[in-house]
Amino acid sequence: MAFVVGAGLVATGSRALAWETPAARQSAPVAAGKAKPAKKDAAKEVTLTGQLTCAKCGLHEAGPCQNVLVVVPAADGAGGSGATTAAGESAKYYLEKNAVARENHEKVCRGSVTATVTGRIHDEGGKKIITASSVKIDAAPTNNP
Repeated sequence: MAFVVGAGLVATGSRALAWETPAARQSAPVAAGKAKPAKKDAAKEVTLTGQLTCAKCGLHEAGPCQNVLVVVPAADGAGGSGATTAAGESAKYYLEKNAVARENHEKVCRGSVTATVTGRIHDEGGKKIITASSVKIDAAPTNNP
């Protein structure tokens, strides 16, 4: 156990270790457990095009309504970076519930539209989540009553 003795003398038990100065305090390593984790590089924004639909109403998945972009690989095999889960399979990107997603939900609930979504992707519980910064509807809704 370390403690400060007098005018900056740091001691352990009965032995003096070093003089502590304000400059030494600033350059000293942070105690274990109090260090802040290094910031991860922010995910880069990506742009994906696919069918924008509702997880509950369009894909019949359990849970509340949520926008999902279903990206199908291109016929030439160039599905784009991270666009598919396996060869030939489509990938689902669940839109994070934010103002951009809410503003576009009525257009896709009970149907689907071709859309281009720009945002940052992260994994959450085994699902790909995209925090959309913009959604551009490319075609008129299909199957909307």
